[in-house]
Amino acid sequence: DLLQRLGIDDDARLVALHVGSPVTAKRWMPMRFARLGDRLADAGYTVLLVGAIMEEPLIVDVQGLAQSRLVGLAGMTTFPQTAALLGRCSGFVGNDSAPHHLAAAVGIPTVGLFFTTDPVRFGARGKHVRRLTARDPRSMEVDAVYDAVAELMAEAGRQ
Repeated sequence: DLLQRLGIDDDARLVALHVGSPVTAKRWMPMRFARLGDRLADAGYTVLLVGAIMEEPLIVDVQGLAQSRLVGLAGMTTFPQTAALLGRCSGFVGNDSAPHHLAAAVGIPTVGLFFTTDPVRFGARGKHVRRLTARDPRSMEVDAVYDAVAELMAEAGRQ
């Protein structure tokens, strides 16, 4: 009923983004997440920004930078509710963090972004998981991330 209360139809195509991480060096820039959210919205997806309540300021920043409506869910769900919500999504993109692993665990196409940690050692695993790496978050382009999640969703038949 959370999605209904937020005005999101049952048949909406959902993609979740996790823009936070307790470690600042593990985060992609808010402007890049905003641009990615806009690209996904332009493709017909409802974009959900998931995260803990402490990540709300970061989510609000991303929403403010976006041209489209990105739905902030910071602190609105428990861990099991987040898993259920992710299970309804067509795909997920997020920094190296717990939601990245949760998305892969529920089996949705998952793109993890890695900057300071070893993606082989710390990245999620699964049939439809892709780990993108860059030494500097500024060198990871929105188009590359969009293409990765779009390809994974197409492969999984979750467009």
